[in-house]
Amino acid sequence: NGKMQEHHLLQLLSGILEWVDPPDVVAQAIESGKSESEMLDGCRALLSIATVTTPFVFDRLLKSIRPFGTLTLLSNLMCEVVKVLMMNNTEEGTWSWEARDILLDTWTTLLVSLDSTGRNVVLPLEVRNAAASLFALIVESELKVASASAMDDNGEFNYLQASISAMDERLSSYALIARAAIDATVPLLTRLFSERFARLHQGRGMIDPTETLEELYSLLLITGHVLADEGEGEIPVVPNAIQTHFVDTIEAAKHPVVLLCGSIIKFAEWSLDPEARASVFSPRLMEAIVWFLARWSQTYLMPLEEFRDSSTNLCHDTGYQHQSSTSRKALLSFFGEHNQGKPVLDIIVRISMTTLVSYPGEKDLQELTCNQLLHALVRRKNVCVHLVALGSWRELASAFANDKTLILLNSTNQRSLAQTLVLSAYGMRNSESSNQYVRDLTRHATAYLVELSGKNDLKNVSQQPDIILLVSCLLERLRGAANATEPRTQKAIYEMGFSVMNPVLLLLEVYKHESAVVYLLLKFVVDWVDGQISYLEVQETNIVIDFCTRLLQLYSSHNIGKVQFWYIVVSTKSMLVLIIFVMHSNLLFTAQISVINIFIYGHMSLLLLLLHSIHCGEVYKAFRSIQVVS
Repeated sequence: NGKMQEHHLLQLLSGILEWVDPPDVVAQAIESGKSESEMLDGCRALLSIATVTTPFVFDRLLKSIRPFGTLTLLSNLMCEVVKVLMMNNTEEGTWSWEARDILLDTWTTLLVSLDSTGRNVVLPLEVRNAAASLFALIVESELKVASASAMDDNGEFNYLQASISAMDERLSSYALIARAAIDATVPLLTRLFSERFARLHQGRGMIDPTETLEELYSLLLITGHVLADEGEGEIPVVPNAIQTHFVDTIEAAKHPVVLLCGSIIKFAEWSLDPEARASVFSPRLMEAIVWFLARWSQTYLMPLEEFRDSSTNLCHDTGYQHQSSTSRKALLSFFGEHNQGKPVLDIIVRISMTTLVSYPGEKDLQELTCNQLLHALVRRKNVCVHLVALGSWRELASAFANDKTLILLNSTNQRSLAQTLVLSAYGMRNSESSNQYVRDLTRHATAYLVELSGKNDLKNVSQQPDIILLVSCLLERLRGAANATEPRTQKAIYEMGFSVMNPVLLLLEVYKHESAVVYLLLKFVVDWVDGQISYLEVQETNIVIDFCTRLLQLYSSHNIGKVQFWYIVVSTKSMLVLIIFVMHSNLLFTAQISVINIFIYGHMSLLLLLLHSIHCGEVYKAFRSIQVVS
């Protein structure tokens, strides 16, 4: 039972207590030469206890033999470890680094359950104070390392240069500690940002801002994790700790989270000033800004009505619940559709345009902008409605469709940006407007491919390096548009594919020795057919079948012996559907799912028999060649 378990855990805790308490004495002894093994074993024991109990039981274990709880001990212990890290600029693999990771895992184990309950769970004041002190020390440590890394010429701080995603686990643990004392940690972050913003403004042209910029980079990552969850695969909501605290705040503009977010957005907007951009906003700092805005916008920008106005049962105390609900609505309404949501949305779009145009060659920054920030803006229809009405969004769409500037983006970003722009058509007032918008986006790309394929000297012109690059970029754009197919834009995307049927066949012929271009041509057709297959009428179906038949015949005539190519063709469900598409028998078409399953589960011989029986000779030979090699 529970009491027996607590007694057992207390015995375990008592047995390891001298290894970790008092923390300052233990840390000093290790720094003086004592072995760290007992201390690390003590940290592991705390983690083991945390995995089998709740935060409240964990905390009260120590209170029977000490004047403070176990969580306070955990906080004090980690504070000492962080101090050692700060003092020694400790590298990965040392005892303090290992101890920090174990203790962070312990905090995560204890707090993640509270963070996901959906209820207002208030930790004891002693624990909240301990968590606030620990988080303040953690931030101080991270800022010290960030500042030192700015002047590092010896590679001592390489871990700070790691990608944002590589630091995600550690930052997520920091966020849980911050949320345990959110009333104190949000004002702390606001103060730290304000101090550094002021330092940049006051020292422009007089002092080197590099240290401050590195500190801001670190603060942006920490704050982004504290304020919002990742929300991969779903629409994230405001963390429970933020929803249920700050209950005394009724006026939205004075909400501590609004003040923090507003100061960061105002700083980000400063990057639109060319002079400030040249002196302050390095590509690295812009990466952190774009990452923060992407994460933040999914949670706080124009939140859906059901999230904003729902009356989640966050607390049994109805009076507290009413106060919490009022504060929560004040927070979420501030960046809503009828308040500051549209101006902030416009700022974000203009910042996105700036990163794509004013930072040429910055692949990581542009990838964050295309794949995370802009993509986050089109996830919800209510945001798309306002997005397509913005002049800044129309400028971005026009630049994409007509200007040469954005052709310099790499192929992945071309595809992602095209997909995002087409998805935003969902916000248009009707299907006709949506289709016209898509036509305008893709007209230049399709017209160029048609024009190129019609040249008398196509074979010579097509082999020029700049033409190969341009064709590849345009094909990626068409792929992106095809991947964004939805019912209201299907017509325009069908027309897009129809208009380049002959150019695709001609380009497949002239680029038969350019494997990268051939791959893009095939992938475009795959994505286009995959998006259209559910919508085609009989006449359109016949046209697509004829096109796919010619494509497969032409491709197989050049590549029948190249197993690697045919593996690309048939290794995806959609390309197999394309192959089945050319099998004119109604009987075979109805057996489409069976054929797919046969292939997926590796029964190649049955599929070979099937193909041979319908005289699909070239496809049969291709499959046969794969089987022989495999």
